[in-house]
Amino acid sequence: MLLYFIPDDIIRPGTLQKALTEKWIGGAGLDVTQPEPLPRDHPLLHMDNVLVMPHWGSATHSTRVRMYQDAAANLRAVIKQGESPVYEASE
Repeated sequence: MLLYFIPDDIIRPGTLQKALTEKWIGGAGLDVTQPEPLPRDHPLLHMDNVLVMPHWGSATHSTRVRMYQDAAANLRAVIKQGESPVYEASE
């Protein structure tokens, strides 16, 4: 079983599909896909051993509270103290 929830190019979609089809792995749970969202006719969406979630891996109460706290800390650092944000957006 593969659980994939990191938005990165670690797994090539064609390789994942082949691994699932040829039973190299038993199944996959995907919170992130390449591309996102997958087209409706994408083979991964029609496989019985794949569960694709709508990128909700961070949708827990505690995670969202932490995200809001971090955003507020970044605003305070930049506006009041003239510092760089703790977490800068990547390009």
